[in-house]
Amino acid sequence: MKWSLSQCIGLIAALILALLSDSALAERRVALVIGNANYKKINRLENPVNDAPDISEALRKVGFEVIVKTDTDKGGFDRALSEFARKAAGSDAALFYYAGHGIQYQKQNYLLPVDIEVEDYNDVEFQAVNVTRVMTALERTTGVKIIILDACRDNPLDRMLSQSTRSAYGVTRGLARIDRTEGLVIAYATAPDQVAQDGSGRNSPFTEALIRRLAEPGLEIATLFRRVTQDVYERTNGRQRPEVSISLLSDYFLNLGDSDGLVWGRIRDSADPADFRTFMAKYPNSPFAREAQYRLDLFARIRREEDERVAREQEKARERERLQREALEQDRARLEAQRKVFERLEAEAAKEAARIAAERQEEARLENERVEAEKREASRKESERIIVQKRIDAERAAAARREADRVAAEDLARRQAEQREADRREVERIAAQKRIEADRLREAAAEAERQDALRAAEQQREAIRREVEQLAAKRRAEGERLARVTDAANDAGPAAAPDAGLSRQIGAALTDAERHEVERIAAEHRREQEAAAAEQRELQRLRAKRKLASGKEAKRLDAAIRALEAAAASRAAPDRNAATEQVR
Repeated sequence: MKWSLSQCIGLIAALILALLSDSALAERRVALVIGNANYKKINRLENPVNDAPDISEALRKVGFEVIVKTDTDKGGFDRALSEFARKAAGSDAALFYYAGHGIQYQKQNYLLPVDIEVEDYNDVEFQAVNVTRVMTALERTTGVKIIILDACRDNPLDRMLSQSTRSAYGVTRGLARIDRTEGLVIAYATAPDQVAQDGSGRNSPFTEALIRRLAEPGLEIATLFRRVTQDVYERTNGRQRPEVSISLLSDYFLNLGDSDGLVWGRIRDSADPADFRTFMAKYPNSPFAREAQYRLDLFARIRREEDERVAREQEKARERERLQREALEQDRARLEAQRKVFERLEAEAAKEAARIAAERQEEARLENERVEAEKREASRKESERIIVQKRIDAERAAAARREADRVAAEDLARRQAEQREADRREVERIAAQKRIEADRLREAAAEAERQDALRAAEQQREAIRREVEQLAAKRRAEGERLARVTDAANDAGPAAAPDAGLSRQIGAALTDAERHEVERIAAEHRREQEAAAAEQRELQRLRAKRKLASGKEAKRLDAAIRALEAAAASRAAPDRNAATEQVR
């Protein structure tokens, strides 16, 4: 497999990033952060109490173990330096940050603790902290040494001591430049012998810019402080310009994450707008931010056009659905009318079924033609849209890279359309499955109703049989009683014999009438059973046809099946009352 130049460069960059990441995981970094604001005898400062915790958090995010102190007196300052020196011993990087008052005295830089109280500048050497002590603490590290001084906002001792005294002791404004030492990085909030601004926001201009740039991964330390210098210079309208002294033999990165250039190289050909939104949120000041915004605008325009096309298709789908609903309502009305006259038109059912089938085929053909016409129209509009899109992209595309972006965007739109088509087919499949399940449940309910009707009819016939048997038993008992009366009359004498014979004739006549009535009722029950059996055969025939039918034919057969089942249920209810009334 052949590798292109860009692929080789990307592979090398990934390997370098992996090596840097591994080294960052193994690297031990220590930092001491001090912010002094609430001075007891000299003027107070506003921002150092905010600068110290904010810069500490930024340093922790890039892998430093941070010792943070605020409003530190002389003793606390000494103890913090001692702790820092112990932890910095053998570390790969040690960083000292100070925000507060600082002065230059006899070409030496001093940091002022909050409890400093002087009568003249002789006290400075004993009550202030010489920066050389900080450098002594840093010497214990075996790696990079960094000093960041956001001081020299003003010399606060000027108001305490006279100008003549200050001049006599060699006091000047600002901090002095520290001689360069190998492996040392020194960053001043402002140029030597100049005064830094405290700022009107939460942080000083220098610390605010440093925190923001520390959050940008992949910046070499010289590049990082150059950008900080530019930010401060622009923020203060040129009144403050930081200065950095770097004496390193190799590159050093405070934040080892991906740089904006590496990230842009990975996402420049991406078809996902989220990649560019993430890039702009993470690197708002990157030179690639404008190109990323252009890509987002291009994706938004393509999305709007796609949404408009989808809206048009949805409107057409709603129109088709409305027409289908109207056709369905018409079919329902026609089926309702057919249900009312179904018994009268049963002989013509076969002919009507053939006509309905022909209509269904014709409707299907017309629907297919309409769908094909809509597809052709949609294809034509899509072709026109693609032509317009290509022309617009050709006008705006100034290079082959933007042409590749357009192709990627169209490929994304095609995949989305295929996904929507697959979703639509899945919805239709689920709907069809639900209709089949509903038909099965309806058939099961109808079968259950038929079985209930048969059981009810059987129970009615059993009740009538028992009533007939009871009536026959009653008639036999009456005949036996009449026989006993007749026998008693015969025993009484000849005069009573005619009356006894008449009683037997009456009993025999009643018995014959009852027998004829029972036979008539049994014949009626046999006819009812035959009619019920014929109805069941017809229901079975219609159900068998229903399983093979669909559309309007299926709805018509459903209506016919419901009519037969309702008729069977309505006849079963009065059977028992009518039969009982006839026996009586």
